[in-house]
Amino acid sequence: MVLVLLKTCDESVDSFEPELKTEPERFGSGPGGSNRPPRRTALGYMGEDDDASHNMRKWQHMQVKIVERGLQGYKIWLLATGDYAFLKTDLELQIGSTHDALFSQWNNDGTATFIPDWNAKANQQVRAQTFTLKDLVPFQTDAPSSKSRADLGSGSILETDNPTDLLPPPLSISEYAPLDLISHKLKDYLDWFSQNSYTGIVKFKYPRFNSFGALVLFRGRCTGAMFTQEGQPDTLSTEESLPLLFRAMSLLGADVVSYTLPEEIILPISAAFIGYPVQAVREDPHQNFDYLLEWFMKQSSIALVVINSKMSGTIFAYFYKGELVGWFWVEQQRFSLNRQEVIEFVRDNADIELYASVLPNEVVAKSFLFGFELKY
Repeated sequence: MVLVLLKTCDESVDSFEPELKTEPERFGSGPGGSNRPPRRTALGYMGEDDDASHNMRKWQHMQVKIVERGLQGYKIWLLATGDYAFLKTDLELQIGSTHDALFSQWNNDGTATFIPDWNAKANQQVRAQTFTLKDLVPFQTDAPSSKSRADLGSGSILETDNPTDLLPPPLSISEYAPLDLISHKLKDYLDWFSQNSYTGIVKFKYPRFNSFGALVLFRGRCTGAMFTQEGQPDTLSTEESLPLLFRAMSLLGADVVSYTLPEEIILPISAAFIGYPVQAVREDPHQNFDYLLEWFMKQSSIALVVINSKMSGTIFAYFYKGELVGWFWVEQQRFSLNRQEVIEFVRDNADIELYASVLPNEVVAKSFLFGFELKY
């Protein structure tokens, strides 16, 4: 085999530069200041505390103090008002430190979510979150699979030790490009991926040791990784997977293949690793799916929605800039760009459950790095 030149995706994601807003007037800062903390109305409430209407301006700037670590960011204290809120970020921040933040949204529980001021943080690198793609598939299905029962144990592809089955194949079989790791070093390939801003998937398998893994690459950086091997009890995070995966790829006999995918698919997949989960706003999952379609369109969201049916299986639906651009049926290992089939799957299955993860549009701004470098 020879070193294969791989195609890259030339399309780029639009840069996002939020309009900066000024924070509410601080106590004692204006004529006649009382030197007392401002009322809660300074935070943007209309009426009493339990009033559901808020008028906090989108991207309004505030200084915040980091209080404690949370699953998807930090609990913060708003210096201007004394209120607690949530800072959604993948950055590693020191407890007790003060930072600039921008208001993003109100949550269902009445709390406010902020994001870091990207202009101030543009030169910092985002660290990947510690949850994985499998965390979005919390229960087994009874759906029939195209694979044999010997491969799948009790019949569900989600019960296998191969996490790469959760990733879609290329749009064309001609996109497959095996890595010749006999004639070339793994580092040579990793450097090539980085230098050429490669966007796609790299899959690894070593059946002898029941070992599997994959890299999700966006513009030459790793936005998600998975690795499993025989005897490994838990699913590893991206950061934990990378060194083990690189070491396994370098073993004699390892089977490693790469293929390109458009950014419109890779970014929604990345949302499973470095995005934030979206809570259901409707009790009925079918109504919630319709709500997500409308909400993603309004927000021009990049998102991954997992649609689980115990009878029919699991579908990953990919949203890019608010549009449903493709889907992957896990049990059938079927990848399609026909959005209507997803609508029909939801309509025809009464037992669906939804799990959604959204990638903040600000993260893919060209001035902001996210994901991991490909270093080995």
